[in-house]
Amino acid sequence: MPHTASDGQLVKQAVAESLRRLGRASCELLLLHWPISMREGTLTQVWGAMEELRSAGKVGSIGVCNFTPS
Repeated sequence: MPHTASDGQLVKQAVAESLRRLGRASCELLLLHWPISMREGTLTQVWGAMEELRSAGKVGSIGVCNFTPS
């Protein structure tokens, strides 16, 4: 998912385009790589979209990396 996918709809579009380019119906893992330029509320929207994609069977697992505990 590109760093420009900063809201739920853009996340879904980015995943759909990636799956189309890969010729796949789903992928095993979707990560939010880092919280760069996340505005208040944006992380919640992005994570919600990732959960919806998992529930829809488009991704197997979701997660984050390069986040700090605080």
